[in-house]
Parts: sequence; C-alpha cells; structure tokens
Amino acid sequence: RTKNNMNVIIALLNMQARKANNPDLDEVFELIQNRIKAMSLVYDQLQRSENFNSINLKYYLNSLTYGLGASLIHDPRQIKLNIESEEIPITLTQAVPVGIVLNEIVTNAMKHAFPDNRKGWIFIKARRFENDEIEISVQDNGIGYGGGREIPREDSLGLQVVKMLVEDQLNGTSEIIEKEGLLHRIKFKLDD
Repeated sequence: RTKNNMNVIIALLNMQARKANNPDLDEVFELIQNRIKAMSLVYDQLQRSENFNSINLKYYLNSLTYGLGASLIHDPRQIKLNIESEEIPITLTQAVPVGIVLNEIVTNAMKHAFPDNRKGWIFIKARRFENDEIEISVQDNGIGYGGGREIPREDSLGLQVVKMLVEDQLNGTSEIIEKEGLLHRIKFKLDD
C-alpha cells in the first residue's frame, strides 16, 4: 500500500509539472520524484525479500542506480555505471535514508560531472567491515570542482539532505574528496 501511495504522489507531481510547463519547475519536480522513487524502491525490494525486516543492499543499489541512469542519462554510452557490493542485509529504517542520500549523490554526479556530453564513469562500492560498519562510496571521473563544476554551498539543499540523513538518521559520517573527479563516502554502523 505504501508503494502504491508513493506512485500516486509521483503521478500527481507529473501532472502538476505538465500543467506548469516551466523548465525550472520540471527540474524541481524531477528531483522530488526521484527522492520518492528511492523510498518506493525500498518497499519494492521488501516485497521481494524473504525477510520483511530487511532488504539486500546490493540489489537495492543496483535498482536505484540503474533507475536513475535510465531517467537522467540520455546516451548510455556517455556515462558507464559500475556497482560493486557485497550482499548486505539492511533494515528498512536505514535503507530509506541510504536510498535518499545515494539518490542525491548519484544524481549530482550524473547531472554535473560530465558537461557537454563528456564521457566518463560512476563507480559505486558498498562494503561491510567486521565491526558491522558499512562504507558506501560514489566516485566519478568527471570534471571535479577544479574543472568548472560549481562547488556546492554548505547550505545547498542536496548537501543539507545528505548531511542530515547521514548524521541524524544513520549516526554516520560523510565526506567529499576531490580525486580524479569526486569521491563521496558515507560510513555508518548497521542496526542490530
């Protein structure tokens, strides 16, 4: 039922975007829709899971990333997506904020790292350490901040969303490193 409700919200946003017929609003509606889709995917994965308390992070990352790629990358030869993850069970309470955070980071890379149809790659890696700490990194080989990419302000909505969800809901850390493009890394401890 929750997934159906989210699909109704997405449909309403689509209708409103068509009615507004404003390119600036179209982009805002698209961002909101992708955030809702990230949450909806959790419930989709939950339905397919044998355990209704957790989902498999590996499959969730694949669904989320390739779904974003299908909607944001117009030429699949332009940006190569690569995902490497162990099969990690993650609770629903952690999967939703992880999905929204990754939606923000991956969307930013797809939209801004490769201007003027520049070709490149985005690599997403998730791994679990012995102490149940999870590290998820998103790296691109785009233009970085030195290549003309706008450095996000601390008060930008995207960075606020990432910071709030990682620190407040996941009790984790987030960092951005300029390294052959950008590397964004989040770390948090798995729920019991």
